Amino acid sequence: MRKRCSPVFVCILTLLLMGSMQAQDADSAPAAPLASAKLADGTPIRMRTCRNVSSADARAGDLLNLEVLDEVKVDDTVVIAKGATGMAIVTAAEPKKMMGRGGKLDIGIDSVKLVDGQKAALRAVKQSTPNGNQSSIVTAMAAGNISSAALVFVHGKDITIPQGTEFVAYVNGDMPVDLANLQPSALQAKAAATSFANSATEMYVSSFPDSAEIQIDGKFVGTTPSDIVVRSGQHTVALRLAGFKTWRRTIATSGEKLNFKVRMEQDGTNGSTVSNCSKTDCTDIPLGDIAKQKKATENQLPPQ
Repeated sequence: MRKRCSPVFVCILTLLLMGSMQAQDADSAPAAPLASAKLADGTPIRMRTCRNVSSADARAGDLLNLEVLDEVKVDDTVVIAKGATGMAIVTAAEPKKMMGRGGKLDIGIDSVKLVDGQKAALRAVKQSTPNGNQSSIVTAMAAGNISSAALVFVHGKDITIPQGTEFVAYVNGDMPVDLANLQPSALQAKAAATSFANSATEMYVSSFPDSAEIQIDGKFVGTTPSDIVVRSGQHTVALRLAGFKTWRRTIATSGEKLNFKVRMEQDGTNGSTVSNCSKTDCTDIPLGDIAKQKKATENQLPPQ
């Protein structure tokens, strides 16, 4: 006589099987793609100046490079690398004047470069306000963003901000970032594509007659007329067509666009022809006879 399983045992076994199946489904499910995120407004970025700036010789419009001192991450993904470049602009500069009037210097912070080459706008103060100059580094100094010791007065009149002065800038407004495109593999692929694009040379190769084989460094790449793309550097270009002499040139390319229009020279060993058509008829005339026919036709014309 068989023993029946108790209802409690059956219920427990069912729950265990369901849990096991759910775990297997979770393991086999594809990983969720990285969602788009944002570099939040007000994110602090520690930076420093890369050269001295003085009211004695600075001019409005001068650019000042900045260096990022710490990595900035979003969801454990680096969006601004340590050592990344920031930019500031001298907005006002006046040297000291007579009668004890001091110099004037104001520098507005502009942006910082992300790891994918995009730029994030910056401001010099933490809280965005409707009034006041939010981009002025000098204003931020006065507000205590950095040590006032960074402001050096030459002879008590001209204002100088020394190289290496550290301060904190802030992201100005939320900036969407695609974290998937900021992964190392995606950045490497983008860098490789950019490198090739910057080193590529476009060539348009045509010939008369056309349909000549095009060889680049001894390799067949198409027939005339064709657009060819090669890496910058030295290359040997050759055109081959039955009944014509091989045309060959060694060229140096450096990213510019080149245009080759080649008239093939008959080799004189066969009857290679070129089509010579008019409204009434179309005949094949040997290339070597074109000039002779033209001259004979001219001699048959009546005098003017």
